[in-house]
Amino acid sequence: MTSWQLIYDVGPVPAVAGDGMPFAIYNDVPYIIDWENKHVRKYDERSNNWPSIGETTFVPGTLLGNVGNYSLFVENENSVYVAYTYLLDEANNIDKVKVSKYDGSSWNEVGSLDISGTIYYTSVYAEDDTVYVAFNDDVDRIKVYKYSGDSWELMGDITVTAPGASSPISLGYLYLTVHNGTPYVAYQWKDSPTWIYLGLMEYDSDSGVWQDITGNLNDFRHYPYVNENLLYDTPGVHCKVADFCISPGGDFYWAICSIESGKRYANVIKYDNGTNKWTELTNDRIESQNYSFMNPSLSFYGDKLYLAAYELYAEVYTLMSAYSVTYDSNGAESGTVPVDSNYYIAGETVTLKGNEGNLAKSGYVFDGWNTASDGSGVTYLPGQTIEMQEGGITLYAVWAESYKVTFMNEGKVYHQTEVKKGTQVQPPSAEPVKEGYTFKGWYTDENYTTEWNFSNPVTNDMNLYAKWERIQCTVTFDTQGGEPSIDTQTVYYGEKVAKPDDPAREGHVFLGWFTDEDCTTEWDFENDVVTGNMTLYAKWERNQYTVTFDSKGGSEIDPVKVLYNDPVGKPDDPVRTGYKFLGWYTDEDYTTEWDFSNPVTSDMTLYAKWERIQCTVTFDTQGGGPSIPPQSVYYGEKVTKPDDPVKEGYVFDGWYREPECINPWDFENYEVWEAFTLYAKWTKVSSGGSGSSGSSSSGTTPPAPSNDTPVRINGKDYQDIAETTTKEQDGRRVTSVKLGTDELIENLSSGETGTVITVQVTKDTDTAVVELDGRLAEYLENMKCVLEVKTKDAGYTLPAEEIAIDRILESLGAEVGPEAIRISIEIARASEDDVKIVENEAEKGKFAIIVPPMEFTVKFSYGDTTVEIGEFKGYVARTIAIPEGVDPEKVTTAVIVEKDGTLRHVPTKATVIDGKYYAQINSITNSAYTLIWNPIEFRDVDNHWAKDAVNNLGSRMIISGIGDGLFAPDREITRAEFAAIMVRALGLKPEAKETPFKDVRAGEWYSGNIKTAAEYGIIYGYGNGNFGPNDRITREQAMAMIARAMKITKLNVEFVEGEIERILDGFNDAESISEYAKESIAACVKSGLVVGKSGRIIGPKDNITRAETTVIVQRLLQKSGLI
Repeated sequence: MTSWQLIYDVGPVPAVAGDGMPFAIYNDVPYIIDWENKHVRKYDERSNNWPSIGETTFVPGTLLGNVGNYSLFVENENSVYVAYTYLLDEANNIDKVKVSKYDGSSWNEVGSLDISGTIYYTSVYAEDDTVYVAFNDDVDRIKVYKYSGDSWELMGDITVTAPGASSPISLGYLYLTVHNGTPYVAYQWKDSPTWIYLGLMEYDSDSGVWQDITGNLNDFRHYPYVNENLLYDTPGVHCKVADFCISPGGDFYWAICSIESGKRYANVIKYDNGTNKWTELTNDRIESQNYSFMNPSLSFYGDKLYLAAYELYAEVYTLMSAYSVTYDSNGAESGTVPVDSNYYIAGETVTLKGNEGNLAKSGYVFDGWNTASDGSGVTYLPGQTIEMQEGGITLYAVWAESYKVTFMNEGKVYHQTEVKKGTQVQPPSAEPVKEGYTFKGWYTDENYTTEWNFSNPVTNDMNLYAKWERIQCTVTFDTQGGEPSIDTQTVYYGEKVAKPDDPAREGHVFLGWFTDEDCTTEWDFENDVVTGNMTLYAKWERNQYTVTFDSKGGSEIDPVKVLYNDPVGKPDDPVRTGYKFLGWYTDEDYTTEWDFSNPVTSDMTLYAKWERIQCTVTFDTQGGGPSIPPQSVYYGEKVTKPDDPVKEGYVFDGWYREPECINPWDFENYEVWEAFTLYAKWTKVSSGGSGSSGSSSSGTTPPAPSNDTPVRINGKDYQDIAETTTKEQDGRRVTSVKLGTDELIENLSSGETGTVITVQVTKDTDTAVVELDGRLAEYLENMKCVLEVKTKDAGYTLPAEEIAIDRILESLGAEVGPEAIRISIEIARASEDDVKIVENEAEKGKFAIIVPPMEFTVKFSYGDTTVEIGEFKGYVARTIAIPEGVDPEKVTTAVIVEKDGTLRHVPTKATVIDGKYYAQINSITNSAYTLIWNPIEFRDVDNHWAKDAVNNLGSRMIISGIGDGLFAPDREITRAEFAAIMVRALGLKPEAKETPFKDVRAGEWYSGNIKTAAEYGIIYGYGNGNFGPNDRITREQAMAMIARAMKITKLNVEFVEGEIERILDGFNDAESISEYAKESIAACVKSGLVVGKSGRIIGPKDNITRAETTVIVQRLLQKSGLI
């Protein structure tokens, strides 16, 4: 057969046009037109490049921008022709045709072809130095000119008409060829938008007329038109006619490209004069690899036909004969011969196939291929190469005499093979396998006396036998620290190992033998068998010992279980009142202190050693004399009263706890709890005398009311709104201020809401009472007014809505009107008895009272019934004046004074009103309050990040230490402890009532706090009726409680849609947050109460520590404006 053979793979072609490129070949070398740069380029195989021929373009410089319609012909190296058009008149679309020739040194115009018009295509040809050019115009006429050496001569017009019609038709590409002096013009044409045809004209020089010799070219007329050049003859097959030429023998050829099933091909068709048909030269079409072929170009050089195909890369092919390789089985009795479907040209290398079809012949083995059937030719082995010969090659199977070698294993055929006589047999590719045995080789006899040497030639049919040897396994025992060492055992594969005696190890219990070092799989000596070398490992469990702590009167320390050889963790130091802890000792005589880095090797008891605390009491005579030496007093004992000092002009008035001499020291009853200083109090001696004055009366006249208490409304004082009465009652001065309902309402008639009404009680009084009726209270509540009562010592700021007149009326019944209700707001100094109770509590708690207690009360009366309003919906502010000369920094907090004298924290902050310092107390209840100085500094937080918050809340009595001046900031906290801190921080009162939780027993230290926290909605419990008071509280549980407390303190947080998710997504462990806690955690983060841990971690499941709790609670109070 014939096939296209690639002779040039010439790489990228300069400026390839969309329709391909004018191509020519001379002396087997391709030429092309670089239409973009107006050069003809000749391929240089050595450099794989396209250098230009000539130093200039083939177009004069003045025409370079208006040139097109190129065609190329190479007659020889000194006769290279290019035809082209250039635009002569752009307005009228007039072109002019020119032909240029390269003569070996330069480009020159061929004659002066004075032809113009609208021209579409050109085609140039030369024969025997005679130049021809063809072109078509806008009226679809083809003109051919001939240049004989001095001028161009027209060789007649060609007007093409459709068969049976007289009118011109639409022309496409045209191709000019000259054969033996006779010009031929091939062209494309169509008579409708749907059909395309081919035409061929021959010039008759005798008559000067072009003859139509189309013949059966119009087989193509049946091909539906797709676009200007595409045709297809069957559905799915597209064909495009690209170039035309005539062979030296006068045969006609067309270059075509086609598209079939998505693949693109190039080929050549030839006209057969015998059948009047066009047929493809070969079935071996050229397949495109990357893109669609552009117009292939066709050219003859001598008898060789060349086809140039373009895919952005240029490839040049020529048509050559190709041959095949035939394989002959040469007498095989079974199997199939291999097939090589490829074709090869003469001289091309062929790689030979092997016995792929398993050819077989009894008594013989396949031994390669031979060029002769009787083996007299050349023998080739599979994989060797051979050169293709003219006419093709037939190869014959070579058969060699053979012997049969059978490999036997345990009485069965393991492998069988045929071996060429006198050659070696190869052992099977895979050795046989027998469990528990080692393969020892192939033997010539069943008694295994002679092993076969595979280098020996095979001289007859034979059997070879597999030999086996039983496997012995080594079992090693690793006691992993036990004693004694155990001997290794040798055991046949599949048998059991004997169990050795158990080893022993100090401080450990032996748990058995295991197959792995981590001791996860135990060896069963009764059932397990050995299948290879192995080590068995002893497994040990450390003994557990109890370490008991005898605190010797200190706080109890729980016993600890410790594994053998581990150190016991040092517990928190115990606490014992009046003693300093000195460490843990191994004996009750305290001779050997225990080193907690030592390992524990048995049960043991550690004993706490104590040293009694001595406190130094210093005496500051504050100007008196003589100086008094300090005393060292054991903790809990009494200090000895020294002799009274003296100071000229003053009377000594006792020893006091502070320089201001507020709290006297009772030497008979007070015990020493810490180091401190006592200060001498002096009273200046008066130089005046004595006397008396007074009046007598036979009766008592009630005091007359006055209008001397101003009422301020929106910054303006009114004297006629309130009536003031002052009287003595039980030895105390009581001032009552009665607000006029109508008068006050009249002055508030502007309708403005939120007005602050200030009642300034100017008289020095023990009790100040502001009275108003229910009708005024109702009006003030509707107007959202705030009622402010001020005295010389204190102030009370009460939103009218907190009086809740509707709730009062509801409690009394529907028939009672608001005008029948009397509301009283009282600010009273504590009685001397109450002051004494507070002073005693201060001595016990070791803090100082700054001012005597003040009591704030709101009551309502109806008839003979008086009821105290003891609790409000929100925090209500009170103020207590800080005495002149007292440093505001020394006011730690206010405390609530309960009826039984106990004190508890209430949120407090310092403020300045009219240039004077006050303590603002924020409380939900009415109570008696006093200001204290209680500086606390825990020793173990000096360098801790939470130091300030811990000492602050400790001083405020919200948190307490663990004894001996310690706080343990990093210790985790229980749910009960957290609830208690929240109750104390918010100034709520623990209620000694039954709690809603099954696991919180009455009488436990935390029961009252849990009861109050539950009533205020701070805690919910687990949902199963339990609270888990002693469970460690997690960070997400704590933040849920904090978020509920924010509602009480009115620290409101609102979210827009999607904001909760965005806040939580800022933490790397957000996915571990429980669903119930998500909004609470987002609220804590948005409000700034929680910022998370380092590494963008919120730690929802981590247990919260005492320090973390303290910091979050302080932020809650600060951001709520309570401290």
